[in-house]
Amino acid sequence: MKRFFLILCISLIWISSDARKLPGFARKNVNFIVLTDSGSHVDSLRGKEMLLADVIDGIVKSNDIDFVVHAGDPIHQSGVKSKNDPQWKYKLLDIFQGENLKKIPWHCIPGNHEYRGNPQAVADYSEVQPWWDTPSRYYSMNFGYGKGGKEDVLLLFLDTTPLLDSYNKTCKGKVDKGYRSRELHWADSTLAASNSKWKIAVGHHPIYAHSKKNEAERADLQSRLLPILEKGGTVLYLNGHIHNFQHIKRSDSDIHFVTNASPVLTRKAKKVEGTQYCDRGPGFTAVSVSKKYIRVCYLDENGDIEYEFKIK
Repeated sequence: MKRFFLILCISLIWISSDARKLPGFARKNVNFIVLTDSGSHVDSLRGKEMLLADVIDGIVKSNDIDFVVHAGDPIHQSGVKSKNDPQWKYKLLDIFQGENLKKIPWHCIPGNHEYRGNPQAVADYSEVQPWWDTPSRYYSMNFGYGKGGKEDVLLLFLDTTPLLDSYNKTCKGKVDKGYRSRELHWADSTLAASNSKWKIAVGHHPIYAHSKKNEAERADLQSRLLPILEKGGTVLYLNGHIHNFQHIKRSDSDIHFVTNASPVLTRKAKKVEGTQYCDRGPGFTAVSVSKKYIRVCYLDENGDIEYEFKIK
C-alpha cells in the first residue's frame, strides 16, 4: 500500500484525444528531442521522413530545444563502415536538413544495426560534424536548468547491444572480452557518484515493452542493467528498437520505461503489464526537465501531441 501511494504521489499521467500543438517549453528547463530508428533504407519513405524532419526543425526553433538524443539506429539497414561512409549524407544530412537542427548538439548511441557495420563510427562521426556530439559508444553528460545549474540532470548513454547474448555473433570482433562488464561497472559507478536530482538513462533496446522480438533481449537487460538503474536512482529510461510508442510504469519499479517510435518504419504495439499508453506511431518524443518535474510528450508526424505525462 505504501509503495502504491508513493507511485501515485510522484507520477501524474494523462491522455488527450484532441490534437494539441506542443506549447513552448520554458527556456530555463533542460529540453530535448528523442529520435530513434531513422535513416530509412526504403526509398519510397524518404519523402515522409523529410517532412517529419521539417516538423522537428520547427519545434527546435519554437520550443527552446537544447539538444537531440538519438537512441540508436540512425542509419538503416546495415549501419555504416566509417565516419566517411556516404550513407551519413544520404540517410542523415539529406533527411534532417533544417538549419535549427544543426545549431544544437546531437548525442547518439549505437543501435543493433550499427553492429552490422562499424559501431565505433557513431562516435567517430563527431570528428566530421561539429554538432554531432557523441564522444564514445557509452558515456554520460550533465545538464543544468536555471542560473548556475551544472549537474541538475544526468543523462546516461548506454551501448545496449553488447549487453545481450543474442548479439554475441554480431558483436564478435567489434567488442573485446571485457566490454560488457566494463560498461556495467561504469554505469553503476557513474550513477552512484552522481548528485543530480534527475537521472535519465538512454539505451537502444527496451527493458520492458511489448515486442515480437526475442524475449531474451529484455530478460538480459532486466537481469543485468535494470538492478543498476534502480539502485542508482534512475527515474526514466528512453529506448527505441521496436519502432512504436510505449510508456510502461510497473508497480515493481520506480522507473518510467519510454519507447520512442520511428519517424517512418512503424510496428503495432499491444498492452502488457504496466502499459500506460501504446501506439504504432510514426513520430518522436520531446522531453522537458525542470526543478519540479520531467514532462514527456509523444508527438506524431505533424508535431501534434499524442500523449504526455509528468514525473513529479
